[in-house]
Amino acid sequence: MKYFNWFRKNTQWSEKSNFKYKKLRTVSSFSEVPEKTDEDIYVVKSGEFNKWVMFMCPNQCGERIDVNLMKARDPRWELKVKKGKVTLYPSVVVETCGAHFWLHKSEAEWAYFSDEIPDNDKKT
Repeated sequence: MKYFNWFRKNTQWSEKSNFKYKKLRTVSSFSEVPEKTDEDIYVVKSGEFNKWVMFMCPNQCGERIDVNLMKARDPRWELKVKKGKVTLYPSVVVETCGAHFWLHKSEAEWAYFSDEIPDNDKKT
């Protein structure tokens, strides 16, 4: 968690509007997750262990993102669920469309490193 907070403090946020996911759905099998998850977030859980979190890219590129939560596999992310809202860290990068964001309280928060901020997004 310390790394997550440090990283968020050392990046700058875009003025691009954040994408909000509507619903958290928990399933017991990878095969229960649809190819298009729309505005829902799916968590694949086995017993008491979360294995995957899956959702559509907030950049609207149409790609489903499958994020590993299992400690035995790398890379892996940490998942927190509070009041039906999902927080995922570290940040997620989607190489195919260039999206870079955190999932915080079921909202995609866009992130740029200071040298990546588009001119129209820089704060003065």
